Amino acid sequence: MKRVLRLALVLVLSFVLNAVIVAPGTLALVPPGGSVSLRQVTGQSESWRKQAPGPGPITPLKLPAQIEAKLANGLTTVLVADHRFPVVTVQIAIPVGDADDPAGVQGLAEATAHLLTEGAGTRSSQQLARDVELLGGQLSSSTNEDFTHVGVSVLAENAGKTVMVTGTLKGNTITASRIVAK
Repeated sequence: MKRVLRLALVLVLSFVLNAVIVAPGTLALVPPGGSVSLRQVTGQSESWRKQAPGPGPITPLKLPAQIEAKLANGLTTVLVADHRFPVVTVQIAIPVGDADDPAGVQGLAEATAHLLTEGAGTRSSQQLARDVELLGGQLSSSTNEDFTHVGVSVLAENAGKTVMVTGTLKGNTITASRIVAK
């Protein structure tokens, strides 16, 4: 404890007095408006600064294993387990995108994707967002030319609860059809 207090005192004094530690227990004052080089402080040369460091060793890319399965309804699932972080991310890629919009109804795929997160079952969009956020999660949807994406990321400990909250999202696709019909 005394050593820590002594070190703290030396650091505070060096800051207050505008000094640097030259050797253990020794301070050197820095002239006002001046600076001190690494050589003055440590006695070492700074020639290493004149040349960029070389590349580090090549490390192989290690991707997590993928487990692929086809469900009875034809949906292909891919599981990629990465246990470095306590997060579960589910991404659903539906093979229908902007390129599939009917003539005269451009934007239908994008509208449908965004409507997927505008409430679920008895939850409004605000309730759904709040419920997912309270579980440490985030809900998203988007489209590109070929796919509609819906995803949720959540703390792993709340994955089961999030499935219960987001389980009725698919019901909102009917809403897009009704909007287009009007």
